[in-house]
Amino acid sequence: MEQPPQVDARRTCPLPDHHHAGAPAFRQVVDGRRGCVGAAGDLNPRTADQLRGTVEALRRGGHRRILVDLQGLHSADEPGLRALDTLRAVVEADGGRLTLLHLPEADGASEQRPA
Repeated sequence: MEQPPQVDARRTCPLPDHHHAGAPAFRQVVDGRRGCVGAAGDLNPRTADQLRGTVEALRRGGHRRILVDLQGLHSADEPGLRALDTLRAVVEADGGRLTLLHLPEADGASEQRPA
C-alpha cells in the first residue's frame, strides 16, 4: 500500500490572503496533496473546531502526518489554544502526528505576567 507523502515541517503551508477588505475573521487554505493547512484570523473555540474538522478530513483522506501553519493568526485565546492541544493529543493517540507551526501565545498573556 502506498504511503501518503511526508510533511516537511520546515516548509510552511500556503496562507490565506488576509489583506483584502471584508475578509471573514477566520480563513483556512488546505493543501490536500501535502496534508497541510494554513490558517489566518482569530483563533477561538469555534474556529479551532473548524480546524479540527479540516484535520479530520485530511486524516480520512489518508494523511497520517498533518501540518497546521498558524502564522496568519491575528489573535488566539486560551480556550482555542487548549482545543488545538487536545486535537494534537487525539491525533497522536490514534497513531498520527499533528505539527502546529507558529503557535501563538494566548491574547492577554503579557497582561498576566508580573510587571
